[in-house]
Amino acid sequence: LAVREINQSGGVGGYRVALVALDDGGDERLAGETAVSLTIDPAVIAVIGHGLGETTAVAHPIYAAANLPLLPLGNAPFTPQDPALLPAEFQTAYNNVTPFDETAGPFAAATYDAMQLIFQAMAEAELENGTISRDSVTNALTALQYEGLVGTVYQP
Repeated sequence: LAVREINQSGGVGGYRVALVALDDGGDERLAGETAVSLTIDPAVIAVIGHGLGETTAVAHPIYAAANLPLLPLGNAPFTPQDPALLPAEFQTAYNNVTPFDETAGPFAAATYDAMQLIFQAMAEAELENGTISRDSVTNALTALQYEGLVGTVYQP
């Protein structure tokens, strides 16, 4: 939903945003391999995940060594939320994204907020540096926060 919204509004700095979705299946070995694969691609400027403390613990140092910012699902402020408590307009927009019978899950709001934070960091990086890169996004993330669906959103 967040990627669709940002691209429909023209992207960030004139660039369309792409989402790379990988699933480590909750497996620590696969989480490490997934993290390494994301660090190899210089076009990957931030990561949202991994969702479990064990897999995040494996992946986090890999991302840190590559200066790739991680917004860890499951850790504050990106904690699960009861989807029934999300605003009706968010739920409607979420349900309209897919032709399948899907509803927002417990990490829908946290993921949406994490994406919005990354988009803000990308815009700030473009404005300040004239480029969007891992380094410029990492620097922008350190000072950003906003009020999102889950409350105050920031990079932990």
